[in-house]
Parts: sequence; structure tokens; C-alpha cells
Amino acid sequence: MPLFIDNPPQVVVFKNEKEKKEWDEASDEEKQRLVKPYTFKDGLDILFDEN
Repeated sequence: MPLFIDNPPQVVVFKNEKEKKEWDEASDEEKQRLVKPYTFKDGLDILFDEN
């Protein structure tokens, strides 16, 4: 493992099989559009989700 990295690793999480299939069929440009950056607020929203 290198000491310094240029870009952080990218983790893609799918909620269902349909999302996974869409990802597999998408072009590189479409994948960039589909990826939503994870923020600290996203982590907090999970903890306090009212649904």
C-alpha cells in the first residue's frame, strides 16, 4: 500500500439488483454521473432517518 495516494478509493453501494444492473450497463461517463459523493451529513442522515 502506497504511503500517499492521488485519489481516495471509490465505493459504490447498490440498494437493489436493478441499480447494480444499471451500473454494469453504464458507460464510464454515465458512471461518473451516477456516483454521488458521500459527505459527513450523509452519515448523520442515516443515524437520524425518520422512515
